[in-house]
Amino acid sequence: MPSKFSPSSELGEAALTQIAMRTLDHKLLTAHDNTADGTFGRHVILHNQLRHENALIDLVAIAENFTSRRLLELRPSLDDGDVFNWEKRRKAWDKHAGVDITKITSDWGRLLGFIEARNALQHGLGRLTERQLISSHRDKIFASLKAAEIKLTGDRVYIDNESVSNCRRVCGNFVIALDNAAQLT
Repeated sequence: MPSKFSPSSELGEAALTQIAMRTLDHKLLTAHDNTADGTFGRHVILHNQLRHENALIDLVAIAENFTSRRLLELRPSLDDGDVFNWEKRRKAWDKHAGVDITKITSDWGRLLGFIEARNALQHGLGRLTERQLISSHRDKIFASLKAAEIKLTGDRVYIDNESVSNCRRVCGNFVIALDNAAQLT
């Protein structure tokens, strides 16, 4: 029986390998940025900021992809439409595998924060989107971002090296927990 600290499937191993590779890539590029000599000017986003943002986007994408692919592997009768977004994934895991993905790890709230940060980066070019700011979602979105320790400046998310490290830990733990829960179905 696999340890609760290691994945139980090839997909889990692959996801953790991707997380490790992306983390190493981020670390090496960040080290290069910190030693690079040059000025960027006040109107240009620093390259290391973009590297942090891209790393967070990639880490969340790996967790998202694993969550979908693992369920589709377990239940081949399902299709991509059944796991199209996080709410559909949550419902599909519960209905088709008996796994409540919100309860398998204590980091669910933090993961939601990283998902919301990723959405702001991808869909709002670094700013919270109109959908994230509408009153019916706003408090929940802010609570998720706070749980993930994502800093905001107005409606702009600020991702730093610590954000990337926390996201790596949360996404990795989620992959392991979900993979092990899937093994029991």
